[in-house]
Amino acid sequence: GTVVNGGTSCTSGLCAVTGGTQAGSNLFHRFDAFNTSGGQITGASIDNATGGASHVFVGVLSPTLIDRTVGLTSPGSLTWLSPAGISIQGAGGFTNVSNLTLSTATGARIGNGIFDALNSTAAQASQLNGTPVSGRAGLVTDPQSLSGLALSKNGDLSVSGGLLTVEKELLLDAQGGNVLLQAAGLEARGGAIGLHGEGVNVQNSRL
Repeated sequence: GTVVNGGTSCTSGLCAVTGGTQAGSNLFHRFDAFNTSGGQITGASIDNATGGASHVFVGVLSPTLIDRTVGLTSPGSLTWLSPAGISIQGAGGFTNVSNLTLSTATGARIGNGIFDALNSTAAQASQLNGTPVSGRAGLVTDPQSLSGLALSKNGDLSVSGGLLTVEKELLLDAQGGNVLLQAAGLEARGGAIGLHGEGVNVQNSRL
């Protein structure tokens, strides 16, 4: 049910993401690809105000590359699942996000259920109206989901250049991969920053 600029894709200007599947205060989106590079895209806006969702979950089935601002239309928490890897570069960042989780996990625990980036159907997501499990305990990797994405392991999570800022909590979780920070700044104004991976490499960065 995810809609981008009224259709299925965006290659220039501000990419407006609407639709998705909502369950209570949770809103779910899935993308085949999410890549803002190329010079024509100015940013992306995810509408969570229309349904009043306070928790937004995004699953991406290929490596994520963000070098523009991605924002929510109403303040809320954002959990980004991209098992093939996540790269935040240059001007890449997030607005209107109080709690941000970037993870290469395949799924997120919500109440007694799991939103799987690959396998959850819209009908299944519509039943996930429970409270999201916070922190690393809320993230899970299913080997079958990895295999379904033609992956033998989770990708890396990198932040290079610029400043990644959230209002409360920031979690960078590279399950089975590495967290790489290069000339980057991380700031969680009202909470903590968590970095987790098989390896954590910090070069010329500020936390």
